[in-house]
Amino acid sequence: GRLGNEATFLYQLMARELGTNNLPDCSNMCHEASGRALQASLGTGKGTVDLKDWESADALFILGVNAASNAPRMLTALAEADRR
Repeated sequence: GRLGNEATFLYQLMARELGTNNLPDCSNMCHEASGRALQASLGTGKGTVDLKDWESADALFILGVNAASNAPRMLTALAEADRR
């Protein structure tokens, strides 16, 4: 779920009072499988796309992602590519 700013602030204060800066979030669970698959196939557990490459691409295939909720930084580049 999503927490408001105030709840998130209190969450990090509590964690720091307990002596840690490690605040788990859904990415620990949601991206574990994809990170391991990327590591095994590409040698890195992180995405390798550079949005600048989209400017010269003839086609884009984007599968299995809800860009609006999961990758909002991608939306502008996606809209510009769609206009081309």
